[in-house]
Amino acid sequence: MVCGYVENRDVYAVKCPECGGPLIPVSEVSKLVKSRDSSGVWVWSEALVTGSYKPKITIFEGNTPLIKPRILSTFLKIRRFFLKDESKNPTGVYIDRGSATLITTLRHFKFSEVIVASTGDLTISISAYAKQARMKVKTFMPSNVSLSKAYKAMLLTDSCRFVETYDEAVAKALKQELRGYQAAVLATNPYLMDGYKTIVYEVVNELSELDNKPNYIVVPIGDGVLLASIKQAFEDLKLGNVKFLGVKARRETPLLREIYVETPLFKDFIEGLRSSGKLEIVEVEEDEALEASELMIKKEGLMVGPVGSSCVASLTKALNYGEKALKEAVVVAVVTGDSLQDPYLMRALLERTLKPKEIPLLGFTKLKILEILAYEGPKHPYEIWKSLKVKHAIDISKRAVYQHLDELVESGLAVVKDYVKVSGRLRKVYGITDLGLKELK
Repeated sequence: MVCGYVENRDVYAVKCPECGGPLIPVSEVSKLVKSRDSSGVWVWSEALVTGSYKPKITIFEGNTPLIKPRILSTFLKIRRFFLKDESKNPTGVYIDRGSATLITTLRHFKFSEVIVASTGDLTISISAYAKQARMKVKTFMPSNVSLSKAYKAMLLTDSCRFVETYDEAVAKALKQELRGYQAAVLATNPYLMDGYKTIVYEVVNELSELDNKPNYIVVPIGDGVLLASIKQAFEDLKLGNVKFLGVKARRETPLLREIYVETPLFKDFIEGLRSSGKLEIVEVEEDEALEASELMIKKEGLMVGPVGSSCVASLTKALNYGEKALKEAVVVAVVTGDSLQDPYLMRALLERTLKPKEIPLLGFTKLKILEILAYEGPKHPYEIWKSLKVKHAIDISKRAVYQHLDELVESGLAVVKDYVKVSGRLRKVYGITDLGLKELK
C-alpha cells in the first residue's frame, strides 16, 4: 500500500516484507461474473484474490438487500438513494464477508488456531466461521465492550481475555508466541479485506440492472480498512470516479465507540484520499445518530442502531452544509451492521421519547462488579479487582476498578457500606443498592 510491493498469492502474508506497511488485495477484473455453482461471497470467486483457496468456508454471508428507502429518499431529497443493509449477514455485520475469505485462507495454509484482537464484532464473526472450519479462537478485548458482545464472544471463543484498552488487546495478541499453526489477526488483515470487496461487487451488479452506477458511497471510516477495501474494489472494476462520504463520531461515546478512532490504522490512506478530493469526512454526534436511528425505525421499519444509522445522519449534515451534488447523484449508504438487538441501545432510543428516569448505560465491567457485590457480598476494591481477574478474566488496573466504583456510587447502583483496615490502611467496603439489584435483573 505504501511502497508498491507485490506479494505472491501462494504465500500467506499480512504486511509488506520491505516497508512493513499493510497489504491490499488487488484483483484484475475484466468482467464481473457471478458463479451459479457457489454460495456466500464465493459467487464472486473469479474477482477475489482468495478465490482459488480451498476448502471454502461459508455461512451464506453476502447477498444482502440493496434497499430503496422511499420515505428517507423524500426526507433527504435524494431521488436515487439506496441502503446496502449489511445487518442481514449471519452475525449481523459486514465483517462476515471477510471472515469467510479469512478462515478459508487460514485453512488453505494449514493454520488451526486464530488469535484475535478486537472491540467485539471481529471476534464474534471470526469465531462463528472458525467453528465451521473446526479451528480454535483466542481473543483479547477491551473491558469497556458492550455486555451483549462480551457474552457472545465468551460463548463462541475458546479463550476470551479482557484488558483495559483496545491498544493493549492488540499488543497482547501480537506478543503471543505464535507457533506454526497459529495466526494473529488484526482488523488490517488483507484476507479480511478481500471479502469486504464483495459489497461493491453486489452493489455494482444490482445497480447495473437498473441502468445506474454509484456516484457516492457513504461509509463509516473507523480504522479505514472498510473504506480502503471498497475503494480498491471500484478500482478493480475500473470505476475510479466514485466519491466517498466518510462517517466518523465527533467524540467517543458508549454508543458510537465503534466509529470513533482517534488514530486510524489506515491514517495515511485516509488523508491521501481526502487530499485527492474523493473523500469528505462528516463527524456526527451521538444525538444525531440516535435521531437517524429513530427515523429509520419509525419511517422505514428498519431496526438499525445508531452506528448503522450514522450514514443517514452524515447525509443530513452534508446536505445542510450545501452538498447539492448529492441530490442528483446515485448515492449508496453502507449500513455496516448494528441490527438493534442490544437492550441498552433500545433503551437509549426509548428514552428519547418516553423520558424515563435516567439510568446510565452500563458496560460489561460495571455489570460484573455489580454481580460480584450481589453474589459474593460487600467487598473492598482489591478483593473486587482480584475477583474480576481470577474469576471473570477481566485484566484491568486497580485504578480502573476505583473509577468504576466511583461511577457506580455516583449513579446510585453501589454504596460505601463500611470501612476496614487492610495492611494498616483504611479501605472502603462497597455493597450493591436496591437500584443496582434492579439494574442486574
